Amino acid sequence: MLFFIKKFCFIFFCSLVFCPAISAAETIYKFDFGPDKSPVFEGFTAVSEETVYSRQTGFGWDYGSEGRQGFDRERYDNLCRDLVYVKSSSFKADIADGKYIVNLWIGDLYDLADYLRFGIKAERRVILRAGKIDFKTYSDFYFQSSNRYYSRKDNPWDLYIDSRFIRRQFNVMVNDGQLNIDFENCRLSAMVIYPARLAGEAEKEISIINTNRRKQFETSWSEIKPRIEASDLNLEPADSNHGYVVFKKGWMEKVYPQTVPQNREICRQLNVSCAKGEYEPVSFSIYPLVDLKNVRIMVEHLFNEAGEKFETQNVDVRLQKYRIARLNSGKNYQVLPSEIANFYEVDIERGVTRKFILDIYVPKDTKEGVYEGNIWIRPENRPTIKIRLTLRVLPFELLWDRERHNYALQYFMARHYWDFRDEASYKDYLKCDFVFMKRFGITVPTLGYDPFSWPVFSYDSGRGRLASVDLSAIAGVMDVYKKVGGFTSPYIIYCTYGLTLHGNYKLPLRRNSVGWAYLEQENEFWAAYKEIVRQIKQKQVKNDWPEFIFLAAAEMSNGGLEHIKYGKEVLDNLRENPGVKVAAMTLSEKELQMLTEVSNIVGVQISICKDDNVRYAREKSIDKSYWIYQANNRFAYGYYFYKTSAKGTFKEDYQHVFGDPYNGFDDAGDELLAFTRYTLPTADGPVPLMECYEWREGIDDARYLYTLAEHIKRAKGHADADSQQKAQQGQELLDKISAKVNPDLTYYRDVVGFWDNAAYDKLRSMIAEKICELSL
Repeated sequence: MLFFIKKFCFIFFCSLVFCPAISAAETIYKFDFGPDKSPVFEGFTAVSEETVYSRQTGFGWDYGSEGRQGFDRERYDNLCRDLVYVKSSSFKADIADGKYIVNLWIGDLYDLADYLRFGIKAERRVILRAGKIDFKTYSDFYFQSSNRYYSRKDNPWDLYIDSRFIRRQFNVMVNDGQLNIDFENCRLSAMVIYPARLAGEAEKEISIINTNRRKQFETSWSEIKPRIEASDLNLEPADSNHGYVVFKKGWMEKVYPQTVPQNREICRQLNVSCAKGEYEPVSFSIYPLVDLKNVRIMVEHLFNEAGEKFETQNVDVRLQKYRIARLNSGKNYQVLPSEIANFYEVDIERGVTRKFILDIYVPKDTKEGVYEGNIWIRPENRPTIKIRLTLRVLPFELLWDRERHNYALQYFMARHYWDFRDEASYKDYLKCDFVFMKRFGITVPTLGYDPFSWPVFSYDSGRGRLASVDLSAIAGVMDVYKKVGGFTSPYIIYCTYGLTLHGNYKLPLRRNSVGWAYLEQENEFWAAYKEIVRQIKQKQVKNDWPEFIFLAAAEMSNGGLEHIKYGKEVLDNLRENPGVKVAAMTLSEKELQMLTEVSNIVGVQISICKDDNVRYAREKSIDKSYWIYQANNRFAYGYYFYKTSAKGTFKEDYQHVFGDPYNGFDDAGDELLAFTRYTLPTADGPVPLMECYEWREGIDDARYLYTLAEHIKRAKGHADADSQQKAQQGQELLDKISAKVNPDLTYYRDVVGFWDNAAYDKLRSMIAEKICELSL
């Protein structure tokens, strides 16, 4: 009897400690896991990584904090904003014998979850076995949103936050007065334990918890509606009876779910002009008056007057999707246009306007002239609408200057693939990326930013020198490069990753980031670094690869003057290797001044793209080669590029995805908000964002200007008056356009804004007509 009384009193005491808000009779235990200073959800008991079990508390970890770490992500709701990461540890709770139901909230809103499945044992019974997951399991989780379409019912809580914390539930039998749960590789946010007999009552309690979590989010976060122009739409009865309106804005203009067309935008005709070998986008949008089911867009073959056919396979029809995205400022979000995706058919919900992109490619052997055909818009439940498509094929090709038209994006394979690749699958994925880059005008592949193009080396510490250097990874990338073919630049950018990238600290960066920790002496570091670069250069020459430009200094200003000096030291040392050419991407005027004269190529960041800086880079770099660094819009890639005689562009990032690529609310988004991403990964390869089309059109703007200049030169070479007059008129147009472009790029960013769709279309038309005249 005395034993029973003691045991009852102990259980009563533990229930008060575990869950003060719950009476002893209910015996529902609720734990909130996170670091000491993170908030505790109402009614829960805090458990940090340092909460070690004791008889006094009756709960806790089996030993000290080694193997556990607490994190507070500091947003959304107090229950799952924080967690304890458990590498391997056991959680104990003193509870009465009997059958219990355990509920675990496991997940994280930061970066990628591990590629290893977490493991759980309860009372020595395996609940979930740890181990490496396969790619399908992983992609089904991280790419689950890639195939869905935005709905008015969507909300960030359900889609992006709560869904990341899957509640795991299992039964367990306690026979010795203590529940033991072993965790391996687990991110644990919360735990609720209750007797099986109280399941109904406890589930009501959990429902209230979830409701309160959601309230915390919804009361602190707000949706920002886009500014939409007031519409003057006034439909005729016949148009209303269709149940939807087809309209046209400039393809660069944003279309939101709430967009309503103007009367002037109602569309039954699309016109587009293309040079031979050019891609050109054109768009239309659908404003639904009712729910439209299984909408298909069908493009028929186009024909010219002679009956010659332009194949429909050259028209790529895509749909722009929407994503709910967290905004940079405050606790705000907005539904924004996102990736341009392939589709077969789509439901279009009333109140959700949809934008479609037709990306038209004109093969080089296409005969010039006008081709016409129809676009059929076919909802399953409403009448079909026909849109006339007219394509004018121009009688010329756009010209390239191999030495001048160099366009590069920092290539960084999405981390989602790092642990799942073998050599064959990596090359397949890389091939998809290279084909994609070519389609969107990128002429310079970049290597060295992801680990699959790093050299592998060993070091002989006894002799103080490299023992071996394995360059097979680089050779593998170049095999894919050759198979894909068609890159027009004579260069490959090789980024000496980890040695000088961004630059926060001198010694850790050069010795720890990529395995240099054992190189204790300064001269050992330089000797090893230079030898690796020398061998890469030697292999490039031997295999007749395009010339490698070693990007060895990038944004050194981030580390202050000391690190800029170190960048200069790096560039000087690498250039001691015969034939090695180096590049620096500069962030500040001081960095520009210190690194330009020791760089073959120098990039000028757009924030310092001013006349004096650009001239200095162009005239003082070793190869007289100035590139625009971080060009991020059509104007910079095109008219500004041509005006300032740039020879290339380099931009971060082709793909910079660390968290869920379709979840703008994971904490990885904090970093990503600072970068412009141009693609999103899927299990099948990259999909473009609108920025891809904008930069490609900018590249083509520069090529149109270059093509016009070359035609003017040719006309000037003819003695007849007609050629001379056309050359003069062409030069007058070039001069007029040049005068329109301010050499200070910040003027557009800070003062007047960049040009709109109509301005670009007008200039493109004027240039094309002048080239046509000169081509006769």
